[in-house]
Amino acid sequence: MNFAAIFIVLLSTFTHGNIDKVQFEISRVGLQFIPFDSNDLLTTENDANTIMRCVAQCVKNIACRTVNFDPSINQCSLFTSWSFEGIFYPSSSKSQIGYIIQQPVFYTSYLQPCILSFNSINRYLQCVNDTWICPNQYFFNGSVCEYWRSFNQLCRTDEWCDSSKYLTCSTFSNTCQCNSSMLWNGSQCISGQYRSNLVLSIKSHPFLFLACPSGQIGVTFNDIPTPIIIPSGYGGFQWSNMNACTLYSDQRACNTNLNSTSFTRMNGTFTLNTLVVYVYSSSVNVTFTGINTGTILYNTTYTTPNTYIWTYTFNWVNIDTIIVESSPQPQTPIVGIDDVCVTI
Repeated sequence: MNFAAIFIVLLSTFTHGNIDKVQFEISRVGLQFIPFDSNDLLTTENDANTIMRCVAQCVKNIACRTVNFDPSINQCSLFTSWSFEGIFYPSSSKSQIGYIIQQPVFYTSYLQPCILSFNSINRYLQCVNDTWICPNQYFFNGSVCEYWRSFNQLCRTDEWCDSSKYLTCSTFSNTCQCNSSMLWNGSQCISGQYRSNLVLSIKSHPFLFLACPSGQIGVTFNDIPTPIIIPSGYGGFQWSNMNACTLYSDQRACNTNLNSTSFTRMNGTFTLNTLVVYVYSSSVNVTFTGINTGTILYNTTYTTPNTYIWTYTFNWVNIDTIIVESSPQPQTPIVGIDDVCVTI
């Protein structure tokens, strides 16, 4: 950041005979700190009449990472957020921000033994089961403890994702996603379904979100970068003639200029419970065929009008392959599927 003046303050506090050195940077005048999460405000105090005294208050509070000092009202705000977990916003007052510079050296004790009765105080780690680990709502990224990541952010394991929002790490996209029985509502994963057996116009209902009931596995295609061919193994299936595509910010699987597509379970059989079909051309017949080891067990055809969405209920058991065929022969991809709910 471009500060008019930047300087370092070294402060020391004694923790069971060990010196805890805290390195701060101070912003230029005219900036205020706004955390991404408003719950990160620890406390607001009115007895610090300088930015240095405000920083000193932060050093005394082991959970503090960033401070905001507003001299116009003599207010010192302490935050649990690191400076990069918020924004430095221009202020009309002469406010300043002080923040700890995060460094890997803070975490050299990670996974090392600790004793609760003696050395359990640490500004950056917590002692749990006699071992130093990251604080609650943080994960270790290999060098430092980071705050949990949110929806669609990169991850390596489930521990990286915000479990309070019911997020887990997708093994395909390596991003934090809801599980198959939940939907992202903009702030967290929620249970429930938005389903209909009625025809829905794409213009009035541009995409249909479907969460699979508990006990079912959902294939939503939401974590696949577009446009690519649906990779083998995605969702546990082998996909044929299907690409990941996007319409109205919703991702789904579309046929690749062919009238026949299919998906096959790579290991064993499954029950097809429901799926959503999108049609982009007028008077299209869509035929679904359920197969087990080459034998047709189920077959049904639906005639769909132009640019509509259908949610179809099948409950087809003991199948290993679903074939989706459209007629007449399309010139462009006109059929897409999404929100496939199966039982394994």
